[in-house]
Amino acid sequence: MTNPVSSPARLTDIERIELFKRIFIYHGAIPGETVTDFFSEADRIRIVPLIFGLMPSRAVHRLSRDTLVKPLIVEHLRELGIKSDDHLLVTVLKEIADQLYFTSGQRPVRRKMGIADLRMTRMSMYKALRQRQAERCSLCGVPLKDAEEHLDHRIPFRLLGDIAKGTNWQLLCNDCNVGKSSWLSALQPSVAQNWLYGDLDMEDLNHFDNENSYLGLTARYCVLAQRKSCTYPGCGNGVKDSQLRLKLRLPSALPVVDHFEVRCQEHFYATASSV
Repeated sequence: MTNPVSSPARLTDIERIELFKRIFIYHGAIPGETVTDFFSEADRIRIVPLIFGLMPSRAVHRLSRDTLVKPLIVEHLRELGIKSDDHLLVTVLKEIADQLYFTSGQRPVRRKMGIADLRMTRMSMYKALRQRQAERCSLCGVPLKDAEEHLDHRIPFRLLGDIAKGTNWQLLCNDCNVGKSSWLSALQPSVAQNWLYGDLDMEDLNHFDNENSYLGLTARYCVLAQRKSCTYPGCGNGVKDSQLRLKLRLPSALPVVDHFEVRCQEHFYATASSV
């Protein structure tokens, strides 16, 4: 199937549209609808162009709060040549449009929940989240008791928000939360493509070492979110087993994401390479 990058063709790709719906439903966009798929960072980057590409302008920039949004979405899909009677697609797009609209302006109606809000209003859900993550950061595995803890929205808040069942939440340490920022996929930032132009401090390279990297928190996030476990041969420890850290594979390499492997605490100083 031919589907060029940066082309209107990707907006009408049926397989990509189905993936778009499943990912948002998985994170709770439609109450009562569930899917059990596992989604990779590559899956997530595939749907990024659809979020705003399938969204009609008037669904976000509304003339009034009472604007009927679904007819606008149906009309826009029809103009794009997409089947407009896809109830799930229309509903997902409406949920995104509502979230964008009600979180905009100087006095947003919907306010982003933080870790203090979760602890104060939903302590049982907070404890369940911690237990599900084995009391560790969801991305790097540092024990949460040793970290500044944050409530992260797996799909950025302004696209989906705070889902009552907690399906759009994870607990992160401060470094992982800052690095993830508002990205939907770890493949979105330019550093994910080994692109350091404009961000590379040559002086820093003279002092670079494996234990105290100058890599940057975004690049750290890009590596951890994709690898997810220790890359030492035969290990496979994940974030529920150990804290994960980055290590340069080659002493001659620039600190780009492809040159980093992920190591657990047990194997951080081991010399064998996983590549």
